Amino acid sequence: MKIRGFMVPPIGSLQPRELSLIEQRMLQKHKGFDRDIATILAVLSSWSYASPEEFASLLPRVGLPGSQCAVLTLTNDAMLLETCAYIVQSWDKSTIILCFRGTPPFSATAWASNMAVELTPFYVGNVHSGFYSSLVAMWPSIAKLLVKAISGEDLCAAVEQVNEKDGAKECGVQSSAHGLSAGPDGYTSPRGTAIRLYVTGHSLGGALATLAAALLFAREGTLVHDGTLIDISKYQALLHGVYTFGAPKVGDPFFARVHQEKFGSLLFRMIHEQDFVTRTPTLAMGIYAHFGIPLYATDAGWVRTPPARDALYWLRSGAQTLFALNIALLARAFPFFRWFSAYQILSFDEHLPVRYMRTSLKKSPYAELQVDYRVRTIP
Repeated sequence: MKIRGFMVPPIGSLQPRELSLIEQRMLQKHKGFDRDIATILAVLSSWSYASPEEFASLLPRVGLPGSQCAVLTLTNDAMLLETCAYIVQSWDKSTIILCFRGTPPFSATAWASNMAVELTPFYVGNVHSGFYSSLVAMWPSIAKLLVKAISGEDLCAAVEQVNEKDGAKECGVQSSAHGLSAGPDGYTSPRGTAIRLYVTGHSLGGALATLAAALLFAREGTLVHDGTLIDISKYQALLHGVYTFGAPKVGDPFFARVHQEKFGSLLFRMIHEQDFVTRTPTLAMGIYAHFGIPLYATDAGWVRTPPARDALYWLRSGAQTLFALNIALLARAFPFFRWFSAYQILSFDEHLPVRYMRTSLKKSPYAELQVDYRVRTIP
């Protein structure tokens, strides 16, 4: 695994300065859906497909100047692993964002992992084996960095410490750690504000974000590389939102039912109705279920009520359901038939991250390339 750290340049004087729009939004006390937060997380999820340098350079434009960014990448073709995660720590250490990259369009390894649809045991229920293996392979390092960031350490310093312990170095940033004090949510930043944790991702990244949030509610702790056990369940109260864009189902109905009670009110699933990925895995691949709060794409942005559906929609939906049922029956006798479920890739255009970014921005095409929250503040 490769772990890199980036210092994002501030705008003018770093401290003190006026909080940007997104920093103000993310410090709010309530944990409900927020359109501005959804917009920024949609932008980050979309740019997670870019190089780490490009992702880090985007942060000032989305209202996070002076922040620090850790990038974790893991690739092993033989084990069907190709995963990337970003951890962003705001300049005042009050906000932490965990963002997972989705499936690279031209990565055969990642697509093969997505098709590893066998259910595997989770701490409760069962989950998609391909998604789970992608997350668990790098989760110990993610947990280490999250714990250090929540503890008030500079993220780049934490990257250096983790790399030194695990035998690799690159960040090379020396900085002193800051302590924590008790706050209303259990932990506060050096500025005295309660720490907020947001988790996000598009497509496969959304599935990994959902599983990562579920791990916060696993009381067994997390085994890290040096053999110690870190109990991350104590950070549950810091979770302020899991925003996914075009994410598939990740677990069976029991997994979904249990986690709906645990953090379903914080899981916001952005959906384009013609996006085939949001309907996978299909019945031919196994019995899976969604949970959380679905939000649907409209010209006015994200809404909780599904948009009006015409006769063509119901005709297409009925044909797809009938086809999926037939494939599911055939797959019981001939397992290779489940691959025919991939026919829905013909509607891949609706799944593109730029679609989700444009709905969040509620602007015309290509506006996503001009987004700039550096100077905008809440009235």
